[in-house]
Amino acid sequence: MKKICMFCGHRDICLDADEIKNIKKILNDLIKNENVNTFYTGGMGNFDKICSGIVRELKKVYKHIRLYLIIPYLTKKVLQENMEDCVYDEIIEPDLGDVYYKCAIVKRNQWMVEKSEYIVAYVYKKYGGAYTTLKYGNKLGRKVINIKNIQ
Repeated sequence: MKKICMFCGHRDICLDADEIKNIKKILNDLIKNENVNTFYTGGMGNFDKICSGIVRELKKVYKHIRLYLIIPYLTKKVLQENMEDCVYDEIIEPDLGDVYYKCAIVKRNQWMVEKSEYIVAYVYKKYGGAYTTLKYGNKLGRKVINIKNIQ
């Protein structure tokens, strides 16, 4: 049975060594104590990339965990990057219905929230896509771990 954790954070963040260490501890705890075995990322910003790297590192210890890139629409760049580096276990393009491509990212984020039990976040601004996604996760009662509290 899949137990899913997704990542949600502002694109333009810079994490220090202590914050990265904290994320590793949180993800390790989710795997060991909450039986999380599946991680979803949108792959669109620094936070997603950092968390994906940590999951890839943890896969060396926990062979059963999986990392999925959830894309709002397929691009040649996404396919090429994954084929070259084998970064993700799978790329998923969920059926978001007939939605304008600029709205597809919001719909994709909602899809990830709906499928996940946990959200590991780095949201400190009260605006933007990450904030909207975090609010949606709270509304649906997901277990949210926000590394950086909103000011």
